[in-house]
This record gives sequence, structure tokens and C-alpha cells, in this order.
Amino acid sequence: MAGPVGGEPLLLLAALGESADDWALVRGALARDRLVYALICGSTAATSGPARTRWS
Repeated sequence: MAGPVGGEPLLLLAALGESADDWALVRGALARDRLVYALICGSTAATSGPARTRWS
């Protein structure tokens, strides 16, 4: 999750086998005025387990 508290929510979905890190190039710009959630959908070896993405 990134962005201002109270910002309009924006949901980013990673493709099967991808991760929330795939949004790294654009999430900062999107989070300037939106509350951004980047989710992992599906279950693969590459995406199972705790997320390693740090949102700051």
C-alpha cells in the first residue's frame, strides 16, 4: 500500500506468475494522489509466501 491517507483507492493486479514489484516503475507516480494497493493474484512458486515488496 502506498499513497496519502484518504486518497482515492487504486488497485493494481499483477499477472499470474508476476509480482507486485512489476509495478515499481509507475507506483510512485500513481501514489502521489491515490492510495495504491498492488496485489498478487493466483498461486505459483514465484509468488507464494509473504510479500517481499517494501512500500515506503
